Amino acid sequence: MRIGLLINYSTDFRTAAGEAEVFAAKGVELLAVPEAYAFDAPSQLGYLAGRIPSVSLTTSVIPIYSRTPALIGMTAATLDYLTDGRFSLGLGTSGPQVIEGLHGVPYHAPLGRTREVIEICRTVWTGAKVTHSGRHHPLPLPADRGTGLGKPLALISTPIRPDIPILVAALGPKNVELTAEIADGGSRCSSRPSDSATSGASPSTGAVTPAPNTLAHWTSTHRCRWPRTVRDHPAMRPSSGTTPSTSGGLPNATSTTVWRVRTASTRPPRRSRSTS
Repeated sequence: MRIGLLINYSTDFRTAAGEAEVFAAKGVELLAVPEAYAFDAPSQLGYLAGRIPSVSLTTSVIPIYSRTPALIGMTAATLDYLTDGRFSLGLGTSGPQVIEGLHGVPYHAPLGRTREVIEICRTVWTGAKVTHSGRHHPLPLPADRGTGLGKPLALISTPIRPDIPILVAALGPKNVELTAEIADGGSRCSSRPSDSATSGASPSTGAVTPAPNTLAHWTSTHRCRWPRTVRDHPAMRPSSGTTPSTSGGLPNATSTTVWRVRTASTRPPRRSRSTS
């Protein structure tokens, strides 16, 4: 199991990046960048990719409503390139307060849209022309919904991996079942590695599997200066989904467990980066 860090997104980003660099030197292997309604996550991840080249990076999470599926795929391909294949795409639905309040997009059909976003992203990464016949994101846009001038397009750039790992923020049973069916893994906040409900799931039933499927455990530091999960890994013992505060009475920090559905052996090999 790897230890990860959900970096601070509520204060100065450069300060948070400096703290993340210290954590990486202490053994943290994964940095997760949230978005919520702060600075956008991909731009911050690009900065971290250049500053801390040793760690894996992920979004935690990119809302599926705030960007087109193709743009999500393009963004993930860019970050995977910048990290030499150390990026995983964390997706989630956020909530209606953010999606409708900030983005002005109806919070409709979260499960169906999640499925289609993942399907389109994976098409983008193959380098093929992108077409999709889904209910929510038909591509190209049908003539009766636009000018009729749209045509299938493929990326000009070549993604270095055709199947970037996808993690879905899965809380409810239907979302867990969907994640088990189509994603590489899932994440659940306010959890701990020993919780079987966050460790894996059956593609057919959504039933969970034992804790060995746990990929990583991270803790948020926007409320805690030095998480116990980093300082004292063997004694990691969050209670009721929180990690005890170690910074003089500050509130507890939120913990998140990432669990695996598919293994690396089931994914296509990464492509070699062209030097030309």
